[in-house]
Amino acid sequence: YFFSLDTKQTSECLDGCLSVWPVFYQSNITVDAGLDANDFATIDRTDGAKQTTYKGWPLYYYASDGSAGDTKGDKVNNVWYIAKPDYSLMYVRSQLVGHDGKNYKDDYTEGDG
Repeated sequence: YFFSLDTKQTSECLDGCLSVWPVFYQSNITVDAGLDANDFATIDRTDGAKQTTYKGWPLYYYASDGSAGDTKGDKVNNVWYIAKPDYSLMYVRSQLVGHDGKNYKDDYTEGDG
């Protein structure tokens, strides 16, 4: 799962949050066809744990998912979402940066926001 309050390379799920949303971590990840292993990396969390990321975004399990394929955590509190290759929802929480390196607002005009 993705947590939309996270920022790239930084987890905002701390303390009690982790009992419901445990950190996803695999040191040697194997990916399915259609995914690129180079899109996965590891961050060191502020609590000292390691966490796997996808394109920089921290990944989590949902404690109430009983078995592989369960998706009970999708859209919980409108901030938790199934991790998908087209993670466009995450752009909502970060600065939009164009290929030209400039910052853009949500109306695609130049500026911060």
